[in-house]
Parts: sequence; C-alpha cells; structure tokens
Amino acid sequence: MIAILKPKRNDYPKIVSLINEADKIFFTIHSKKEALKLEVSQENVANLVAGEKLRRYLIVKSGSEIVAFASFRLKNDQTVWISLLYVKEAKQHCGYGAILINKIETWAKKSRAKVVALETDKKAFWAIKFYLKLGYKIIKPADLKKFPFDKISDKAPASGRCIFGKEI
Repeated sequence: MIAILKPKRNDYPKIVSLINEADKIFFTIHSKKEALKLEVSQENVANLVAGEKLRRYLIVKSGSEIVAFASFRLKNDQTVWISLLYVKEAKQHCGYGAILINKIETWAKKSRAKVVALETDKKAFWAIKFYLKLGYKIIKPADLKKFPFDKISDKAPASGRCIFGKEI
C-alpha cells in the first residue's frame, strides 16, 4: 500500500538516510572535493527541523518503508519552489517521484501559483530526463524576465546548474 504523508519528526532519521544515500550518485559526476563543497550526502535531522519554518515536506511510504521525500515552499505569489526531491535508489523508476511532483503541483494550483520550479545539476542527466518527462522545461536566463517565470529567481542559475519550470 502506498501513502503520501506529511512526515513526523520520528521519520526524519530515515529521511536523512534516504537523502544521503541517494546523494552519493553526485560523487560519480563531481570530484570528491567538489561534492563536499556542494554538501553532498551531508543532510541531517537538525536541517530538516530548521526547514519546517519555511518548507512543506511530503513522503511516500510503501508499506512502512519511506521510499521518497520532497521539500517545497511557496516562494512568492506565483512560484512554488521544489528544494529537494529524492527517491530511494532501489525504488526509482516505480513512479514515486512522479507521485510527489503531482501532489506538489496540485498543492501549487490550490495556492494559486502559476509555476512550479526547481534547480538541478547540469550533469544530473537522470534528473534532467525525469523533469523533462513530466513536462518541465529548462528556463533560459532571458525567460526568467518573462511571466510566469519572472519571479522564479532574481539571477541566472549558478554555474553548472539549470532551472526547470512548469506552468500549471
């Protein structure tokens, strides 16, 4: 049985484990020094607790196992920003990420947002493929000045990163 839930604090250690384990793939596309600078696999419970003030969290459980996690927030009156989205490696390609994205998009519509956006690494080909499959597009710097993407970011993406967005 699959359930989409707001996690409880006693779920946080399992979420941290899921994030840090899934993050290890970034050691294959970055040097160890770069990955550590990007804080790869360095999530902790204190960060999740601190994030509760700004973000909403969702988990997907398959039975009693947490298989996916997302963190998102209403960034402004027209943008929902996805901060984190992770699926347990052994459970990828099972639709859990899409389930979370769909739930976030539904919430965004109810919040009267116009766009859902996120940023990812240009070398994260698996993530790029995933978001494109779900109808997201890479937002060009010029498009960050045009509605509805004009409130996503005040600046172009950081070097080596790309911003995705989807009108909802």
